[in-house]
Amino acid sequence: MLNAFPYDTYAQSNWVFLIQYAIFEPHLVVRQIVELKTLFHYKSMPDAMVDATYYYILAYSSLAISVIMTKTSWPWSGEANESDATVKKADTFNNNLIRQLLSGSGPPSQPKMLVKSYIYYMFNDDKKPSYGMFYEMLGSLLS
Repeated sequence: MLNAFPYDTYAQSNWVFLIQYAIFEPHLVVRQIVELKTLFHYKSMPDAMVDATYYYILAYSSLAISVIMTKTSWPWSGEANESDATVKKADTFNNNLIRQLLSGSGPPSQPKMLVKSYIYYMFNDDKKPSYGMFYEMLGSLLS
């Protein structure tokens, strides 16, 4: 089970990665991440996160098991220095995540592996206050 928060990885890398890579948007092949040992090309950060988890499990166990993203989301609001935490980018991430999951294609090392995921933050919580998908709708229903 993998808690995959591409935004956190993207932001903590000091924006070394392209935003397109983090939110499943197309970008030039020359800007894709290439794993040097296998030469797999990673088009998205979530695919790289799933593969990294899969290989970590294989390194410590002989079991080849599926990886499930138990939590994933993108923030719709951030601090002043977090310009990529927007409603538009959160919407893009969530829609592209759903599109990727429905495509039935897995990460580069396991292209036929059906990746399962849960968009965990349907509503805001105190640990990640701007990750909820329905926060504003809920607020308008309560007023």
